[in-house]
Amino acid sequence: MSDQFVQPPQFETRRESATPVWLLIGAAVAVVVIVGAIVYRALRKPAPPPAPVATAPAETSAATAAPPAAAVAEEPLPALDASDPFVRERLAPLSAGALWARLLQGEGLVRRFAATILSIDERKGVRDSFADVAPEGAFSVQERGGRQFIDPASYARFDPWVGVVSALDPEATAATWRRLKPLAEGAWREIAPPERTLDQGVNDAVDHLLAAPLGPAEIEVAPQGLVWVYADRTLESLSPAQKLLVRTGRDNQTALRAWLEAFRARL
Repeated sequence: MSDQFVQPPQFETRRESATPVWLLIGAAVAVVVIVGAIVYRALRKPAPPPAPVATAPAETSAATAAPPAAAVAEEPLPALDASDPFVRERLAPLSAGALWARLLQGEGLVRRFAATILSIDERKGVRDSFADVAPEGAFSVQERGGRQFIDPASYARFDPWVGVVSALDPEATAATWRRLKPLAEGAWREIAPPERTLDQGVNDAVDHLLAAPLGPAEIEVAPQGLVWVYADRTLESLSPAQKLLVRTGRDNQTALRAWLEAFRARL
């Protein structure tokens, strides 16, 4: 399986490196979608009123009038290859936390978004999309009565990332997603099948994550070679993205599902 738990600690970090970022991608439906929250606020900031003039309103020069809101909203997006600075500058004020700053250090954010959505869409693994961001600590299990269960400490590693997702504004995120779609579609067209649209990929990714069953309070695992697998065959048969979502723990999964529901309602 492509999404198994590695038993030896030295392998665990390598096989789990991208998990927290995919949570951000899955919950916000992509880094570009998350970017929307701050860009939305920037683009919708009201323009200052024009300075008072002595002439009558009918004689006011068009050159001195405040630009219409539509003109501000149509500010051109940067080229895809040069979009990282644009993304970082607008994302930085969204959160002052160290995790947010850590996420912004990545390169090729828009292309990573497209690759992650396509991986979820095609039911493939998502670990390699963001290998430079990983949760603190290692995956561990507890043994009780000759059976192994995921250690609650393993779930707690994801708490900070879930907190980042939960703080995002779903309405602002969805509104800005429509504004930034041309930029994202450029990256999508580079890698996706020509008959598959970005809208289809995003909608499928959200629906697919929401379709993952809510994991039990205690998740039993079983050794299989050098890896751990879910003892419950229903969980083990899930897609890689769904299994990672379950792996965050019942409470974190519940919080992420609530955010995804709120986001989907605004698409």
